[in-house]
Amino acid sequence: MDVLVKTLLFGNSFLTVVNPARLVPIKFEIYQSDQGFYHRIYKQVGISGANLGQVFQVWAFEEQKSWDKQTIVTTVEDYASYCKVIYESAGN
Repeated sequence: MDVLVKTLLFGNSFLTVVNPARLVPIKFEIYQSDQGFYHRIYKQVGISGANLGQVFQVWAFEEQKSWDKQTIVTTVEDYASYCKVIYESAGN
């Protein structure tokens, strides 16, 4: 069974963003399986209201991939660094 081990949220940083497209929040969910780590990317597409003033973020699934350079000693922090590189390079 695959296990969610870490969630990363990037974007929506008005002070540091270079590319305005990066103002859209992007979420990386890192999972661990028997074969190693993989990630799913989601993009925030809106906010939905509900009864009693509750507000929910609406996320759209973008992709699921694994890092082909990971080894048996790759840690979740190594994989999180890889996800950060993906996010930073996608805006350029």
